[in-house]
Amino acid sequence: MLNRNNLIKLKTKNIVDYNTCELSDITKIELNDSNLAIDKICEFMQKVSNPYVFRIGDTPVKVIFSENAPTIQESLLRAINQT
Repeated sequence: MLNRNNLIKLKTKNIVDYNTCELSDITKIELNDSNLAIDKICEFMQKVSNPYVFRIGDTPVKVIFSENAPTIQESLLRAINQT
């Protein structure tokens, strides 16, 4: 289970520390449409190894938020509610 300390550690990981094929491909992640948004976030977090470093197809992605930006939780909730 991811907790605040684990998320902080994952956030600081550098994308070059990963082999691209080891990263979760989020285009392959399927979420249960009948779940509430918070349940979808939990399901996504269980399926992705690191919510800050993943891949989309063959492209590695590192998510970085500015100090004034919404939190990852707010961003995930907004993204899930749009699907």
